[in-house]
Amino acid sequence: KNYSAVAYFLGRTLQDELDVPVGLIHCAYGGTPAEAWTSQQAIEAEPALASIAEKHRAKQPGAELDRHDPYVLYNAMLRPLIPYAIRGATWYQGESNTWRSRQYETLLGTMIEDWRTRWDRPNLPFGVVQLTSYVTPPRVPRADGSWPELRESQLRVTQNLPNTGLIVTIDI
Repeated sequence: KNYSAVAYFLGRTLQDELDVPVGLIHCAYGGTPAEAWTSQQAIEAEPALASIAEKHRAKQPGAELDRHDPYVLYNAMLRPLIPYAIRGATWYQGESNTWRSRQYETLLGTMIEDWRTRWDRPNLPFGVVQLTSYVTPPRVPRADGSWPELRESQLRVTQNLPNTGLIVTIDI
């Protein structure tokens, strides 16, 4: 009951269709931004993500890191999984990047390519679960992003990167 329903049903469907055992690795931390799941090298190599790298560099030396900081969850949770021979990834995230939805398209694309590089699988299948329609509207409208704009960014990433797919959840 504490596991992702999306991941469970995806795994069950794959096992039924492929007729092979399917293992699922749950590597998640709720309420975290995509930059936390991306390597430092990938973020620093992308000029459009310079603000993320600068924010991280501005932290005081020795300051405690948290789950929202760039690279933290990549280093702590994802990097240790790289020796595993994964065959695909499903990404269900976006809420914590909503207010930077215009930057999210670049960030998500960079993260996907970074994972493909790290696993040495240039065509690693990658499913992006689009944000659903649930949201509490902000009291003050924000000019720098919204849930619909983030969903658009998710769509554009899957249209522009090979071997990616959009899993639409707007109806659930």
